[in-house]
Amino acid sequence: MARRVIESITSVGIIYRATNPAEIFLEAKDDGLPVKLFRRGLCPIGGNWIGGSDRGPLNTFRRELEEELTLDALSVSWLRGSFSLMPGRRVPVGDSARALLTEVKRVIKQDAVPFGDCLNVTPKAVLDRADPDNQEDGFATLTTYWAIPIGNTLWATLVGLQAEFGNLSNESITLITSLDEILDNKIRFAYAHDRAYQRFFLAMGLARARQMTLIEGIEHELVGTSLPTYDDYLERFDVARRP
Repeated sequence: MARRVIESITSVGIIYRATNPAEIFLEAKDDGLPVKLFRRGLCPIGGNWIGGSDRGPLNTFRRELEEELTLDALSVSWLRGSFSLMPGRRVPVGDSARALLTEVKRVIKQDAVPFGDCLNVTPKAVLDRADPDNQEDGFATLTTYWAIPIGNTLWATLVGLQAEFGNLSNESITLITSLDEILDNKIRFAYAHDRAYQRFFLAMGLARARQMTLIEGIEHELVGTSLPTYDDYLERFDVARRP
């Protein structure tokens, strides 16, 4: 059987409050993102296999999480889907705060469980609708999703760090939001992650997720569950971008 051709493999985490899965911790893309369609779109934390010499998707997620989350990021405010950038602003960071973030990252990396492998396809025509000058041909990405429930005590720690420092990512903009806020303000997701989060919310019994705003024309297909190594993926997929 011929292998399916994809551009890349990514590995990301759906991080949520265990006692209320409607509350989530993730990132948003700012206005500097080259792909206009996905600017100010929500995006789970994680990244590409090409970023390191990872054995498998779980290694990629853990590495990306460790690289991205920091207390030395530019502080950013989030209000109803709008970003207010504050260049140069830094909040003094103490040892106790760094220790708290280290513990948050440790638990997230430790407690990640597979939520499914999905083929996410954004055709060029969809990108062109948002940007007449678009130069991208579109994206076909295999994304491994991990679900990470956070207990109330650690969730309170995460909420406190987010409130104190305003942003915990050196690559994007972190925020804690909820399904209700997403729906009430018609907040969109970047890439095809809207379908994955809708599937997650529905799996958690949150029927209101059926009202989520989905970007028309994007394809999202559940193709299996996480495989142990990237060698396993290369037997099934022809991956253009890899280490």
